[in-house]
Amino acid sequence: MHDVSTREITLSFNFDDPTLFKRMLGKGRREVHLLDEIYERSMKTFNEARYCSRFMRPYMEFERVKVDIMIFDQHQMLLHNIVYTIAEHGYGDHSPDIYDMVPELAAYKGNGKLTPAYLEKLLAAAQEEGQ
Repeated sequence: MHDVSTREITLSFNFDDPTLFKRMLGKGRREVHLLDEIYERSMKTFNEARYCSRFMRPYMEFERVKVDIMIFDQHQMLLHNIVYTIAEHGYGDHSPDIYDMVPELAAYKGNGKLTPAYLEKLLAAAQEEGQ
């Protein structure tokens, strides 16, 4: 979804199988974690939106990509919600690394990077609380 007035593209994901975030997924000749794939695709969306904006001004210009990932258990109980926004933070401030572009993922809830391994721990803790 995109909103021309806010200059934002929103990507929303709902998963009802938290084990998807534990498994490695095939991607060509390699395997990746689902969270890393979402990071990569959201960065690609940001880069493409900024590139297209150069040619669409003044009709359309995008400045950020907001991502909302909701992870539910099999009973549709929310286990975890990850929300982040990719945006430039200063002139020429652009890195291919998601953690450089999104400070809230680099220091997720004050506990370091939100990596696939850290997300697994958060999901396990949420599932234990829900039992």
